[in-house]
Amino acid sequence: MERLILEPTEVSPGGVLNPFDGRMLLYGRSIPENPEAFWSPILAWFYAYAADPAAETIFEFKMEYFNIPSSKRILYILNKMQSMHELGQRVAVNWYYYEEDDFMKEVGSDFSTVVTLPFQLIKLKEELV
Repeated sequence: MERLILEPTEVSPGGVLNPFDGRMLLYGRSIPENPEAFWSPILAWFYAYAADPAAETIFEFKMEYFNIPSSKRILYILNKMQSMHELGQRVAVNWYYYEEDDFMKEVGSDFSTVVTLPFQLIKLKEELV
């Protein structure tokens, strides 16, 4: 299994899914016109990874915004992590949000109540340009 590297666009997130060290990252915006076409390869990759994961899996979400179809796919990832956790595998979620972004903080908080696995909400400071 190889790393899955996603280049960000204006409508899709970037990221790196690394099967070797179990570090997963998705960042940016997810509002693809065809969410099934975008998310299917990611979900297939992650489900295959979950069958033979690293010793620990840490999934980091640094999302700026995503639409409802994308939120469903993120929930699929979280549910798969829940299954991994129930099988005794070490998993954790780090959900990053900017301190002024109440929406992303609330979404992360909502997701954290849907699954029962280690889930941290981590506040980021706005970058000064």
